[in-house]
Amino acid sequence: MSAFTLLLIIVCVLSIWATVDLFMEIRKGDKFELWWVFIFMLFPFVGPVIYFQYKY
Repeated sequence: MSAFTLLLIIVCVLSIWATVDLFMEIRKGDKFELWWVFIFMLFPFVGPVIYFQYKY
């Protein structure tokens, strides 16, 4: 497994985790900023990283 493949796997897992976390926040009914959905759609690989930096 090359380093590039490992990086892609980590980014995909992070993206899935951030998406699930985002929809759990929506489901709880907490204050939710709709613009996060657009960031995830426009930047599928960088959006989750920005989301976790903002959240934690």
